[in-house]
Amino acid sequence: MKTKKNAAASLEKKRPYFFLIGLVTALSLILVAFEWRTAEYKVTIPDGEYDDNYEPDEVLPPIVMKSKPSLPAPKSKKKSRKIDITKVNIEPKEKGLELTPKLEDSEYFLDEEPLGSEPDIPVPPRNYAEIMPMFPGGEEAMFKYLANNINYPEYAKSLGITGKLSISFVVDKKGNISDIKINGEGLKGGCNEEAIRVVKNMPTWIAGRQAGKPVAVRYNLPISFVLRN
Repeated sequence: MKTKKNAAASLEKKRPYFFLIGLVTALSLILVAFEWRTAEYKVTIPDGEYDDNYEPDEVLPPIVMKSKPSLPAPKSKKKSRKIDITKVNIEPKEKGLELTPKLEDSEYFLDEEPLGSEPDIPVPPRNYAEIMPMFPGGEEAMFKYLANNINYPEYAKSLGITGKLSISFVVDKKGNISDIKINGEGLKGGCNEEAIRVVKNMPTWIAGRQAGKPVAVRYNLPISFVLRN
């Protein structure tokens, strides 16, 4: 059996009415949303309780910006004082006493430490130099000096002591001889003492040189003691 639809109960005919009702409702909600306002609250102050000249009990101190502390200016180096001695009057305390400054230059500079000066630092002597120190006149003159000045010690002669010893000494920058010593034990019987005496009495040497400058050099010298009949 087939059911039949009632034309009066069909909702398709009422569809435009539902659409209009929904459209009107949506427009009404939009208008209400735009016209909505929040409530305003007003505060009323009773007469006599408002003062235009009201000042707070505590006043905050003003804020002052402190400037950065200025650094002290750097101290300038002390310059040497220049004194002209010719303008200084020196009066003797006692009668008959004359004070005359004996200076070649009329100006004298006072300064605790001259600028750029360096203290002299002792340099140990070298064992070798580009140009070794030399006896005045060369080796031949040195051997001649030794032959003419060495006196064979009598005690060594009596004991028949002969041989060769090595003696060392320092020739400084000016050619002077210092720090004389015997290498090893040397020879007994007074030979060591005689060798030291002869070297000590040597004339001034020609100083050694390194890089064109005079330097102190330690020099080793062999000396032979030979008895001859």
